[in-house]
Amino acid sequence: MRHVIARTLVLTACAAALVFTLPQTASAVNQQAFIDSAGSSAKPSQEEYGVPASVTIAQAILESGWGDSGLAKKANNYFGMKCHDKQTGPIAVDCMETDTRECNDDECWDTTAWFRVYDSVADSFSDHGRNLHENPRYEKAFDHTDDADAFIREVHKAGYATDPKYTDKIVGLMKQYDLYRFNNT
Repeated sequence: MRHVIARTLVLTACAAALVFTLPQTASAVNQQAFIDSAGSSAKPSQEEYGVPASVTIAQAILESGWGDSGLAKKANNYFGMKCHDKQTGPIAVDCMETDTRECNDDECWDTTAWFRVYDSVADSFSDHGRNLHENPRYEKAFDHTDDADAFIREVHKAGYATDPKYTDKIVGLMKQYDLYRFNNT
């Protein structure tokens, strides 16, 4: 009887290991596919606007949840780019109202906002680079196009995100997935 119980426990443990291993492996494959695709879209933006590709890829990972956010799926919007006064800007094709969460230094709250809609992932990446390049508040970041960590630090300091750990999260993603390799053109 002990032998049967021990064998059952081993088989159960193996089955549990298989169940938990497969999604992680699939997830890693999906993550690498996302990184490769994002790299293909980030490199032209880097060439045109000077934003380090590693920064763009890490921001897309964080802000779109690896491309799984509703905004990424419905609008090809990987950076939470908003429509201001329902204006699309020169690259987006439309605006879409959706639920979002906003934060200030003291609190966060649920609300709705208008976000840009793009024809393609590449258009979203291009608009992200264009926005950083053309907005004067991010000008100091462009003194660091050869240092992705310093670049995102300056973008964050200029008010890109309200999360106090935003720079650490982006730098952590760049290091964890060796996204710096995309900066070499």
